[in-house]
Amino acid sequence: DAYDRRLRSASVRAAFFGGLALVLVAGNLAAPELRALYASTDTTSRGYMNLGLWAKGRFEPGTVVGSSQSGALGYFADSLTVINLDGVVNSDCYRSLIERRNIEYIREAKVAYVVGWGSNIDFIVRHSANIRRDDLILEGKIPGFTSWGKEWYLIKINDRR
Repeated sequence: DAYDRRLRSASVRAAFFGGLALVLVAGNLAAPELRALYASTDTTSRGYMNLGLWAKGRFEPGTVVGSSQSGALGYFADSLTVINLDGVVNSDCYRSLIERRNIEYIREAKVAYVVGWGSNIDFIVRHSANIRRDDLILEGKIPGFTSWGKEWYLIKINDRR
């Protein structure tokens, strides 16, 4: 009858979409980068945890540190005040990016240091119309680990006081 046909049709659709989801998940898990994220024991080159532990040991508790990788940093460096600088979870930062006044936002948020990859620092520069050469003071590479093969940098913010 009609009820049985609808029930079978719904079951076929559920099986199809469930199978499709399974194929997509399996395909993503087969990607070498994703597999390495879950299976690697190489903490030297997969260092989000290392970044947080380094920051926790490097800065006084309460220091305001900005980063695009704010979730990973804040999780492992819970004694710091971590400010998100990519605008994904921080609407004030997002607004500053759109308005190209990111360096002003960083100062308003009282960020003392930024930690990130070179591309994260370039991102700040691209989204800051009034940035000056001495606004971001490179303190150097953070030694001892990388994430996804990328070096980490420590940048001091010139607060212009």
